[in-house]
Amino acid sequence: MTKKRKRSILLSTGFLCVMVVVAGILRYLWIFPAHPWETFQQYLDFYVYSDMLAHWVTAQKYWIPGVQWSYADLMYPPGTGAFIALLFGPRMERLWLFLFAQWLQTMWIFFGTGYLTFLIYGRRAGMIALFIAAFSFPLFDYAVYMLSETPFTSLLLVAAIFMALAVPAVLLEGTAPYSHAVCVILLCRSSPGDCSCVSAYDSPQSRGIHAACA
Repeated sequence: MTKKRKRSILLSTGFLCVMVVVAGILRYLWIFPAHPWETFQQYLDFYVYSDMLAHWVTAQKYWIPGVQWSYADLMYPPGTGAFIALLFGPRMERLWLFLFAQWLQTMWIFFGTGYLTFLIYGRRAGMIALFIAAFSFPLFDYAVYMLSETPFTSLLLVAAIFMALAVPAVLLEGTAPYSHAVCVILLCRSSPGDCSCVSAYDSPQSRGIHAACA
């Protein structure tokens, strides 16, 4: 009589639900309680400076009829200013919507990390990637600020997932060069000297996933 093999906890739906809840709570605590403010002006005074101030000024220009643009407006990604302007609205006062959108993006980055790994290496590897992404502070560090890193990372992850869906599986894990390559890279800070990532890689001999946070 053969013993029934126990199913790994990593493959259970319960594990997935727990990781989603934990990731959501951690990101909520960081974006809201850890960065308190009572009025919109307080938020601007406490958390909008340096690069963030440049994005804020650019965002306001999108709602000013006949505004004059200059080359200086291209020093920072203009798309970030447009994104902020869209969320804040014509009166530039919907801070709650901006912060909620930032929270949603951090949750997408968390979930997308696991999904991309799942597409290439299967469910077990995807679950491990989810576990790492849930607690990886660099993946939601910048979400409370008006910066380009969070939307950039979200869109970069979308592009990586579509690429993984488009490329035949044999190219991803059927050859030695690809089976040893990094399969998940999430660039969280665009400056070369301050880069954080979550990477997952595998080998034909060992189907496990090794994750590293730098």
